[in-house]
Amino acid sequence: MKEKIKVFDWRTTYSCDNKCLYCFGFKPNKRMSIEDEEVVINKIISFPCEVVNITGGEPLLDVNRCFNIIKRLTSANKKVYLSTNGTNLSQNIEFIKKHVTLLGLPLDGYDGASTKLNGRLLSSFDNITNALKELKDSSIRPRIKIGTVITKQNCNRDFLLKMYDLISSYSVDIWRIYEMLPVNRGRIYKDILELDEADISELTKITMELQAKNPNFKIELVTRKMRNSAYFMIEPDGNVILPIDDGITSTEITVGNLITDDILSVYQKWEALITKEATNYESIRLGDVKDK
Repeated sequence: MKEKIKVFDWRTTYSCDNKCLYCFGFKPNKRMSIEDEEVVINKIISFPCEVVNITGGEPLLDVNRCFNIIKRLTSANKKVYLSTNGTNLSQNIEFIKKHVTLLGLPLDGYDGASTKLNGRLLSSFDNITNALKELKDSSIRPRIKIGTVITKQNCNRDFLLKMYDLISSYSVDIWRIYEMLPVNRGRIYKDILELDEADISELTKITMELQAKNPNFKIELVTRKMRNSAYFMIEPDGNVILPIDDGITSTEITVGNLITDDILSVYQKWEALITKEATNYESIRLGDVKDK
């Protein structure tokens, strides 16, 4: 085994209280049983991955179940990266400080109106900024990664400069700017959201300018090409999928199921499909957790 991957992504649920137009995690809801969840946890623990990203949907819609998974993984010395839109975040911040190594938070706007451009709820903006205020002066906290998805709706210099002003006012370690993926709900709204080459060129230029402006936290652009085949994504039904994106069409390929299949065989099928860019992106994501 070449062990190219060090990060597993576990989409524990499709349920979400936001309705983002670009959402690539949107599917009819299903979830594995508690018994099957234990099978998956044990297989992950047995495998030499370093980081598990708990994501969704929105994993904190079921706090008890989410936190049980996190505690089981951290007890086995896995680092946990929690991706949440802020639902139930503030009232559970002490648990997160103790058990989560990297906290991934979405900010798709610098105020209420801009947040709603791509369909995200105003409540998510309030939840995220309230949590950032609470974490700002905390001596013990997870590393914080802000993710901003860029579409035709918000792809402009003024938007990004205002986002920069907001994010740099908090104790943020990483700001990752994502080119939207036209998968699932994102495919439905592809015609009004998808970026073109000129947009990506301008985004690249602005991202470099912002990073030069403030080297105190990482600011990076993540393109579709970088994410092609990058994720070892465990779905709520146990299937393991990876996104395949040639820049024109996007789809998801299933390489196995962690409830029924041997994890090594599933991994090897995934490994045979990944690109060089995906390997590089996995290294970047591992650095998100480990860099100081």
